[in-house]
Amino acid sequence: MGIAAAAVTTALGTGAASGAAAQAAPVTDSIALNKTFDLGGFGQAVNGDTKHFAGLYVDEAHHTITVYTAGASAVAEARSALAAQHNASPRLATRESPALAATTSYRVQYVAVKHSQQAMLAAQAAITAHRTIDGVPWNVVGPNPKANQVFVGVTNPTAKLAARLRAQYGDLVRVVKQGPVSDMVKRIQFPNAAAADAYVHRDQRAHTVSPHDSSSYSRYSDAAPWFGGDRIDTFTNSHTAVVSCTAGFGYTDPYYAPAQMLFAGHCGASGAYWWNASQNNGWTGQFMGITGWQSFNNGHTDAALITLQGTTLAPDIYTRNNTYWPYVGEAYNFAGNQFCTDGSYSQEICTGQIDACGQTVSVPADGATEYDMCTGHPVGGTGPLSQPGDSGGPVISGSPMQVRGVIAGGDGGSFFFFTPWEAVNRMIGGHPCPC
Repeated sequence: MGIAAAAVTTALGTGAASGAAAQAAPVTDSIALNKTFDLGGFGQAVNGDTKHFAGLYVDEAHHTITVYTAGASAVAEARSALAAQHNASPRLATRESPALAATTSYRVQYVAVKHSQQAMLAAQAAITAHRTIDGVPWNVVGPNPKANQVFVGVTNPTAKLAARLRAQYGDLVRVVKQGPVSDMVKRIQFPNAAAADAYVHRDQRAHTVSPHDSSSYSRYSDAAPWFGGDRIDTFTNSHTAVVSCTAGFGYTDPYYAPAQMLFAGHCGASGAYWWNASQNNGWTGQFMGITGWQSFNNGHTDAALITLQGTTLAPDIYTRNNTYWPYVGEAYNFAGNQFCTDGSYSQEICTGQIDACGQTVSVPADGATEYDMCTGHPVGGTGPLSQPGDSGGPVISGSPMQVRGVIAGGDGGSFFFFTPWEAVNRMIGGHPCPC
């Protein structure tokens, strides 16, 4: 059923205070969706016009997409984009949220707000141009679409700091409590290089069973064709220490080798060698590949590509030790989306929800600032979404499975951040692939 056949209604009610200022009652379209609706294309159209919009929020539980409008023509523009994306091509439709395909009705509401995305991005850039605000270091800074404000997360918010920012930005900026964050790398120091080498190369014996026989292969003892979610190790500190991370998923782009695995840039520098290994398994140490392209702490996002050496990868991701599922494409990331993390130490955890994307995150332990990140939290206080060793692992959702990005870090509790695949696309092109 196309949008022309959808029931479209306009609902007007009483005004309500929300976010930075009192807002008029939302205008609501009730539409019938089909499986060709491309939420990603619709979101890109909205987010691409930073002057007239202020982001969107996807409430999967209540089948609602909220578009925040900051201009008189915004509702008409959004409706035009909605109509265009309702009849998207099958290729684009693979990027839709599976929750949208599972229902025949969805509510799209347009909420007028005070601050445009353009204004919020300008404030974010001004604040993050300096590492501190009057000597107070910030931990996370970025637009929050539901609040229609730029959140500035600091360890100890004070009335003085809030007043300082209010004097400069008015109600465009809000100070919130957010403690320091760290990456999710596991670092293991050994007394000498021989001990580190023995740890990674515990046994190089060849596999003798059929490829990916579930009784013999796992994320700790894999082989080509490589699956996403594998545990990976590399050497540092003059070969006396091991960095343990998790491989993400296949990625193709116009500039680099065809067989590549996307993971976290902070795991290792360009040229690092990676082995599939585990301190618990005791028999793999299989060589996977070398970090080719890397982006980290350079004014961009946190990502890297492992160039697989003479081997291939498969469109599958481990979700448990030796349980794996195929993935069918990528999903665009928006505030409100639900997700699973899939680090090789934590295994699959499906309680995540995105708070905001386009965030700037400071990671003091790495001396790094990471850009264009998505932040989220575990729903219902269910515990952290990752632990050391999970860095680079897949962030996924849906059935059939779609990939969203790779694990970057968190605070070990209710705050989590990851690199969305779109941030990589904005840097080098390409997209996740079953390739």
